[in-house]
Amino acid sequence: MTDKDSTTRFLDTIDWKELCQVASSLRGSIPSRLGQHVIGGAYPCLQATCKPTFNQTTASGYNIVQEIRFDDGVCWVARLPLPHLCYQPEECTRSYAATLRLLRVRTPLLVPTVFGVGLASDATNRVGVTYLLMERLPGRPMSAFHDSDSPRRPALSLLDRSTARKIHRQLAEVVLTLGRLP
Repeated sequence: MTDKDSTTRFLDTIDWKELCQVASSLRGSIPSRLGQHVIGGAYPCLQATCKPTFNQTTASGYNIVQEIRFDDGVCWVARLPLPHLCYQPEECTRSYAATLRLLRVRTPLLVPTVFGVGLASDATNRVGVTYLLMERLPGRPMSAFHDSDSPRRPALSLLDRSTARKIHRQLAEVVLTLGRLP
């Protein structure tokens, strides 16, 4: 079975409507729906019942990354580890959430707020899979800076010097900040 087949099967197990309902309940019942996938191109999906397909989601490393939009304009990100690629997806998701919370408290870095975590092993998790719901930060993902000939390779060299310098400075500051943590 190919990664595409495994990912398609995984997508079929997700209750997307329930994921939107969980997000809405965490925001005081403000209605939500699936939005664009975060990395790469966009697709229209205006109803919570919309079910993404392999070509409409983004596999980011070992995760599916999906935007959730609220009626008041707020945007969150759902991060769902791909069980066929991610070793111990529940432990990785819990660790990732804890790391984001720690970085948010102990550093000046812009780190997304974690709003919710659901584990596949939890019988009360009606989404059906492990997920993390977090704030969508402003800006453009690094994946937006790709060489059109090689979409997996960042093309910072194709940017104007000012933009490339800004990105390099930001990355250097992140590395230095993380290096100062005890």
